[in-house]
Amino acid sequence: MNTYTFHSDCNFNLQADLYLAKGPSRGKTVLYYHGGGLLAGTRKDFPSKYREMFLNAGYNFLAMDYLLAPESNLEHIISSGLRGISWFLSNWNSALSLDSNEYILFGRSAGAYLTLQLAAQIKKTGALNMPKALLLFYGYPSFLEPEFSLPNTHYASFPSISREAAFQTVKEEPVSDMPNRERLLLYLYARQTGTWTELLGSQKELNAYSLSEAQLSLLPPSFLTASSGDMDVPFGISKKMGKLIPGSYFYPVYYMEHDFDSDLKRPEGQTAYEECFKWLKLSL
Repeated sequence: MNTYTFHSDCNFNLQADLYLAKGPSRGKTVLYYHGGGLLAGTRKDFPSKYREMFLNAGYNFLAMDYLLAPESNLEHIISSGLRGISWFLSNWNSALSLDSNEYILFGRSAGAYLTLQLAAQIKKTGALNMPKALLLFYGYPSFLEPEFSLPNTHYASFPSISREAAFQTVKEEPVSDMPNRERLLLYLYARQTGTWTELLGSQKELNAYSLSEAQLSLLPPSFLTASSGDMDVPFGISKKMGKLIPGSYFYPVYYMEHDFDSDLKRPEGQTAYEECFKWLKLSL
């Protein structure tokens, strides 16, 4: 694994970790975006078990930083993601020594939201090469879903978090790497009080970075999966996107939690990735 800095200034650095494919290469690099509600997360959160599956299947794997809220708003978060893709497309040969600039965008949860926004922005501007496919694990295309701006009944069952306790880890400067455990109170507070979307940006930004059905219909083919037992993000969102994005496949999981693939003791996660690789092989 090699770590690269794709943006640096006096306030923050954005980095990416590159893992090279093992065995015959498929000539494509998977750009990975972590979850965490856009409030938390780290590019290093992806289980090595699944990463090895990508590498053994012949895909390079590039785990990306991006800016987090509330220190940065949606516009800056998405811009930081586009900066990473632009860096990859400019450096795939010279700095990264890869054999192709073809890429796949992969996100889990809020990372899937970011993946959708990045693909839509690239499609809109035409300034960068489009990804060959999207991998969307329990994601969503919009923060305008009513469930996201109302108190969440699941998180209401946890001890009540005060605003003071929630904001103890919020910094003055931009951040791009914040393990979920360090921002747990912030996320709990946001979901308990229905203020999650308020931490991400203005209503104007929420509207601007929410994809319509027409925009979804212009995206690359996608593999989608989500669990029917998801208490964070409604299961039906992924199911609906699977019908709207052309050439896509929705793989349902039943009766498990939001990030079902995080439980490595259960087989459902590995099975979902195996289905993902089958789909990639048939689709690309």
